[in-house]
Amino acid sequence: MAHASVAGPPPELSKAQREEEDRALPGSELRRSFRPEPGPLVPLERAMDRGQVSARRADRIIRMSWTFGNLAGQARPRLAEIGAALGLWLGTRL
Repeated sequence: MAHASVAGPPPELSKAQREEEDRALPGSELRRSFRPEPGPLVPLERAMDRGQVSARRADRIIRMSWTFGNLAGQARPRLAEIGAALGLWLGTRL
């Protein structure tokens, strides 16, 4: 018996699958397509200007802020999520 191909919406991903996709996203794609709004990035950019955070670490901080934003139900990371991620990396509270 032959199976007919049926087009439809892609299956829903589980939370674990979404998290795995987030981790697999290259930093360049994260910066290009999923960059947070400019305003909330000010503390991170300031830390980079001071030499406290490298470009590679900034990618990790942005990735962590997306995770915090997802957990908070936000469409994009806000200042609160970026500040929390930066504070964790620096060992301070912003």
